[in-house]
Amino acid sequence: MTINYIPKVIHLIDITGTGKLEQATKYSMALKKFASDYEIKVWTNDNLPDVVTQNTYYRAAISNSRYAFASDVARMWVLLNEGGIYLDSDVELKKSFNPILKYNFFAGYESQYTLSTACIGAMKNNSIVREVWDRYSSKSALSIESFLKVPNVEYLSIAAMNHGFTLNGNESVKSNQILFKQPIFSPRFFYDRTKTVEQVETMAIHQFSGSWTNKAKFKNTIIKVGQKLFGDRLFLWMRMYHRHTRRY
Repeated sequence: MTINYIPKVIHLIDITGTGKLEQATKYSMALKKFASDYEIKVWTNDNLPDVVTQNTYYRAAISNSRYAFASDVARMWVLLNEGGIYLDSDVELKKSFNPILKYNFFAGYESQYTLSTACIGAMKNNSIVREVWDRYSSKSALSIESFLKVPNVEYLSIAAMNHGFTLNGNESVKSNQILFKQPIFSPRFFYDRTKTVEQVETMAIHQFSGSWTNKAKFKNTIIKVGQKLFGDRLFLWMRMYHRHTRRY
């Protein structure tokens, strides 16, 4: 029986960068230590294909200087068409990904009801990744306004549910696709970075220090206060609100 593996390629996206590793990630030393046997590809506006750079949503993000949203589009195309592992610039690797390359797809929770898009692994043509990419296609009903306001963690979370997953914070496997508990990739909390559920099993840490947090400080402050008051239920309520008020 032939076993397929996620390719040993790590993708970093630095839209306005020069393609240098040290510019694309804050944790290049950790990558060199724990992914020394991986190919590392840095994608910029100059080496992404036209299907990405001419995409309506990508161009809207660029024109509004919302580079994190442009990265949302690019990362899904890269994973769908090349396979491998995507990492945000503020993800610090703690262990090798080798033990989990046997899955067709992996992601982890950043809260009890929401998946993180800071660390995603997938084989080429994965169906969950394709569903998220399709939201950015020319046939998508997603408005530019919603695209620039709704975080892409919502699209990944919905795609996972459409593939049979129940989002409850627990590790689960469907058709050789796995969702990991929060401590594995995202043990820090967005609303309080001093709080952590890091464990010995933690493979990576999303430090939540990305540039996107500077674009909507007031909104982020409200979300942080809301999560402190209501816990992870806040994100579940936000998803329900978004799905009923926005076309996606």
